[in-house]
Amino acid sequence: MTESAATAALPDDRRREPRQTLTDVTVAIEGRAYPVRDWSESGFLAEGYEGGLGVGDRTDIDMSALLSDGAIDVACQAIVVRVDGEARTLAAAFVRLDRETRVALQDHFQKIDATERGGNRDRPESRD
Repeated sequence: MTESAATAALPDDRRREPRQTLTDVTVAIEGRAYPVRDWSESGFLAEGYEGGLGVGDRTDIDMSALLSDGAIDVACQAIVVRVDGEARTLAAAFVRLDRETRVALQDHFQKIDATERGGNRDRPESRD
C-alpha cells in the first residue's frame, strides 16, 4: 500500500518522545524479520519493509533488543502510523503492551534521558 498525503513522514520534531537509534535489532512483522532503525517508548521504525500493511492496520510484532542495561523483549500488537513505500520503512506504535514490558521501556528511556541531560548526548549506547 502507498501512503496518503495526510500520512506522509512527519518531521522528527513532531514526535512526542525521543528516539534511540539501534543496530542489530529486528522486529518480526507478519512472520518476516525487518531491521529496526530506531525506537522510542511508544513505537519503532522498521527498514526494508515490503509487506502490505497500511496506516491504521494492527499487527502482532515480536522484537528483542539487547542493550547495555539488559534485554527488552517486546511482543505485542502494534498499529501502523506511517508507511513509506519508496524508502521501504514502516513506523508503528506499540499497543496492548503488558505492564512489565511498559515499565521496562519507561525505565530504559528514563536512563537515556538522564544521560543526555548529564551532558553525554553524543555517547552511543554500548551493546556489550
